[in-house]
Amino acid sequence: MAEQDDIRRQERIEAYVGGKLAGEELRAFEAELATDEQLRQDVEMERTLAGTLQRSPELRFRDLVQRVSDEQERGATGGGGAEKPVIPIDRGRMRWWAAAAGVALLLGAGALFFLQGPDPQQLAMAEVREFSTTVRDDSIGASAHADTLMKARQLILDHKPVEAIALLQVPRTAVCQEAERKWLLGAAHLVAGNSDKARPELQQASQAGCAISPMAASLLKAL
Repeated sequence: MAEQDDIRRQERIEAYVGGKLAGEELRAFEAELATDEQLRQDVEMERTLAGTLQRSPELRFRDLVQRVSDEQERGATGGGGAEKPVIPIDRGRMRWWAAAAGVALLLGAGALFFLQGPDPQQLAMAEVREFSTTVRDDSIGASAHADTLMKARQLILDHKPVEAIALLQVPRTAVCQEAERKWLLGAAHLVAGNSDKARPELQQASQAGCAISPMAASLLKAL
């Protein structure tokens, strides 16, 4: 039962990071996220993996590391017998990272770059690329807010961060809408090469306790 709970927990984390949760399920997860430090850490880890790993045919680094980790697990338990179920990455975290380090030694600088993480500009672009808005019926001005965010997002992806910054100057009254604005504004400043202006925006967004907060915290940590 514990293993099934772990698998379900990881599925929820992946669905949340992938923007697949909605309605009551999304609100329940966000409420849990606000009070569970371990869950926040696991979400940040999953978001970093999803945002920075380029799943190219040459590397597929995460899949390779998972296979190495699984082999280590089978070796530690004697191997043989019935095949054991795949262990989610959030379990046995230290073993997974040990496997990652071993694979990095074999793959060289490219894998080492993955373990160390990208620079703030690259991470900002990765987060912006993955970002999508969920318009909630009970949000004041939600549609207009989402439209502004998507326009600014596209400007950033088109390498026009200065225009995105100009578009994101109007504060929002709803807490989480304002957190989204500040996160995207901080990301735009990072892409523009101005980490000093990005930092306070990301700091406030990371402390808002909203769905966007872990993404802001991830960028803040990269500075």
